[in-house]
Amino acid sequence: MYIWRLKKSTIGIIGTTATVVGFVSQTLAFGLRWAEFYDIGRMGVLRSIPLTNLYESLVFFVWCIVLGYLVIEWKYKTRSFGAFITPIAVITLAFISISGVSTEIQPLVPALQSNWLLAHVTMSFIAYSAFAISCAAALMYLAVTAEDRKSFPYIFWTVTLALFITSFVAMGFDFVTLRISAKSPEAFIQNYLFKASFRSGSGVIVAISAAALLAAVYLVWRYGFQLRKNHSGLIPDPRCARRPYL
Repeated sequence: MYIWRLKKSTIGIIGTTATVVGFVSQTLAFGLRWAEFYDIGRMGVLRSIPLTNLYESLVFFVWCIVLGYLVIEWKYKTRSFGAFITPIAVITLAFISISGVSTEIQPLVPALQSNWLLAHVTMSFIAYSAFAISCAAALMYLAVTAEDRKSFPYIFWTVTLALFITSFVAMGFDFVTLRISAKSPEAFIQNYLFKASFRSGSGVIVAISAAALLAAVYLVWRYGFQLRKNHSGLIPDPRCARRPYL
């Protein structure tokens, strides 16, 4: 038991260290892009915040998610949330790479050169990240408190996790097989997303994709109960905010 706790603590420290390093690196990159956008646009510091396209907005969304997690870890002295929150950030970054959204700095048109852009976009993506953290925390709660495989909470979180996994894998197949056919990232998202799996013109491929989804749902449902058995102490008590890390 002591060895297991020691290994668990070591893994947690490594995970937190990697998260902090990634967060600091992303913060520096965000600041450098902000400075570059300021040099190009010359619209003032606040109006030059790099939130002008999908790529920059998603990067800021990931930054907010990681910041929110680090605040939670510092507040409640537990690293357990990281296993549920950080995968959302990873999936978002993977989506950026898979979809091929443009990373070029694009100056704003005059109609959008307003201070309201800073307030609107910033608050919107802070809210999106808060909802993402809430979703991850809710799934975590369902995962470790469900008493029965046939209960609705258990079925809900296992099906949700299986859908996330299969969707991510399907997007990977799209990127490998159809990325060359798309003329632009926007065309890839609109016309080719899930075309290599669930939206394929071949009924056989659609059937195989559906079977893979059902298999993923069953496997998560069948073995997901082990998460509660092995990690029943994941839910932190707010009254224990000053206790040592889990």
